[in-house]
Amino acid sequence: MDASGGNVTINLPSAAGLAALRYTFVRIDGSANTVTVNADNTEAVGADSSITLEGGDIRSAISDGVGEFHLESDNVYSSQAARGMVELATDAEVADLTDIQRVITPAGLNSVLQRSLTINGYQKLPGGLILQWGTATVAGESSATVILPISFPNNFFAAFATLKGSASIGNAVASAYASPIDNSSFTIVNDQYVSTPSSTAYWFAIGS
Repeated sequence: MDASGGNVTINLPSAAGLAALRYTFVRIDGSANTVTVNADNTEAVGADSSITLEGGDIRSAISDGVGEFHLESDNVYSSQAARGMVELATDAEVADLTDIQRVITPAGLNSVLQRSLTINGYQKLPGGLILQWGTATVAGESSATVILPISFPNNFFAAFATLKGSASIGNAVASAYASPIDNSSFTIVNDQYVSTPSSTAYWFAIGS
């Protein structure tokens, strides 16, 4: 726009219902005259009722669809109520799962979903829950201490175990159960009521 011939006033429409509508204003003169861009009624443009363009200014105003035209240089971020710029969530924010403005990327999600998909492995989940699994060899009518693939940083909630193959030895019933020792280990008991060769037990642990 050229204000060399006199002052210029531009009145924006209401931002309501016009989400993402963009106006770009380019002032090409360097005169002492004024160029003013007014918001509609009680609305705002760049958080004020109006803005003034100096010579050579290039300003873009973007409607939030509610009641304001944000200036592109204002770095207004998106929310559930308005469109705008987005910021990428940090690894800590992805894990926390409480932020409502930042965007989770595949890389950010992968940083939280750390895993080891092996026979004795683990899977970390958003929110802090950790699942671990594996196998252990336990002698009949005996117990064994199992070291987890990774230690639970906060809590070891529960451990479960079951014997591989047949659940009976002769006329005796065979079973296995597990109980946590600390955040890094637990005990598996091979409860067969008879002394038998070692058995393989599958185990599963939950913690945070």
